[in-house]
Amino acid sequence: MKRFLTPRNILILVVVVVAFFVIKNQLRTTPEVLVTGSKGGECPVHGIRLRLDTVPIVVQLNEPDSLTAAQARATFPLSNDSFYILQWFKDDEHKNLSKAEVWYCSACREAKII
Repeated sequence: MKRFLTPRNILILVVVVVAFFVIKNQLRTTPEVLVTGSKGGECPVHGIRLRLDTVPIVVQLNEPDSLTAAQARATFPLSNDSFYILQWFKDDEHKNLSKAEVWYCSACREAKII
């Protein structure tokens, strides 16, 4: 037993225990950016290749007017300057999220600004 309690062995044990907890915390942390799962492609209106961007998540309390929504879909359907959700996530996994990855069309974003 005395051979096991050498300073060298105690130091190794402490390093292993600390490394275990550090690795455990690294694996447990959730990303702060929501990956939406959508894939790139081309804009159906402008024919431009979509780009990946990180945008804020916005809770949309009421649905937009149908005429405004139809006009937006026709003019700039993939501007994606915000990621809209109807209610905030209720689980602990998503509580720290504030941004989402989206694919956007640069021409759609310019058309939305104008």
